[in-house]
Amino acid sequence: EDWNFMVVKNGDTLKIGKRTLMFIDMAMLHWPDSIATYVVEEKILFSNDAFGQHVASEERFAEDFSVEEALKWAKLYYANILMPLATLIKKKLEELKGVEVRLIAPSHGVAWRNPKVIVENYANWAEFKTENKVVVVYDTMWGSTEKLARAIAEGASKNAKVRLFHVRKDSWTEIVTEILDAKAVAVGAPTIHNSIFPPVAGFLSYLKSLKPKKKKALVFGSYGWNGVAVKEMAKALEELGFETQQFAVKFKPTKEELQKAYELGVELSK
Repeated sequence: EDWNFMVVKNGDTLKIGKRTLMFIDMAMLHWPDSIATYVVEEKILFSNDAFGQHVASEERFAEDFSVEEALKWAKLYYANILMPLATLIKKKLEELKGVEVRLIAPSHGVAWRNPKVIVENYANWAEFKTENKVVVVYDTMWGSTEKLARAIAEGASKNAKVRLFHVRKDSWTEIVTEILDAKAVAVGAPTIHNSIFPPVAGFLSYLKSLKPKKKKALVFGSYGWNGVAVKEMAKALEELGFETQQFAVKFKPTKEELQKAYELGVELSK
C-alpha cells in the first residue's frame, strides 16, 4: 500500500532523471493491457509484443542475427498471432508515423536498429499485400486427393511460386505464414462421414480464426458417396471473402480429371 503507483494512458510522460518516458497505447497488440514505452531522448521504442518474434539468439539485434532470418520469424509471429488484428495494426502504424524512432526493442526476439524494415513489413502484412505465390494444402486417405493436389500444384507452378503442404506432416504455423502473402490458396480433402476429413477441418477452423484476406481459392477432393467436403470447404473460405472454385472427383481421379486439376492450377495462378 506504500508503493507510489502512477496510472498512465496514451501520450502520458514520466521523467526519470535524464530520460523521459512516453507511453503509447498498444491495447490488443496482442493483449488488452499492452502498452509501449518510448524513450524520448534516445528515440527508442520498447514495443512490447509488437514487432517481436518467438526466437532466442545470442545476438541482440536483427542486423547481427540476420535481417532475413529475423523477418522470417517476425512474419511467422505476425501470421499466427496478429493477422486478425490487421485493422488495428494499420491504425497504430499511422499513429507511430508522428514518432521518430531510432531503435525498436520488442519484449521478445531481436531488436531492430533499422526500424523501417520491420515497420514496412508490418504495413504490407496488414494490407495483405500478396506475392506471386500459390499455396496448396491437403490431406488424403488413400492417395486420390493427393494426386489432385500434386496436379494442381504442377499447373500453378507454370505462372507462380508454389508451396505444397500436407496438414498432418507440415506445421500449421508455417502453412499460415505462407498463406499470409499468397495470392491464391488451394485446399483439398476427401469426404468422410458426410463431412470434411477431420485434419483439414481442424486446419480450416484455425485458418478462419486468423481471418486472412484478399485471396483466390480452389477447393478440391475425392469422395465415394457424395462430395460434401468440397462444398463445406468452399463455404468456409467464402466466409473469409475468398473467391472460390470447386472441384470434386468420385473415387480415384482419371487421367482426364488429373488434366482438369492441372488446368485449374494454371488458372488459379494467373
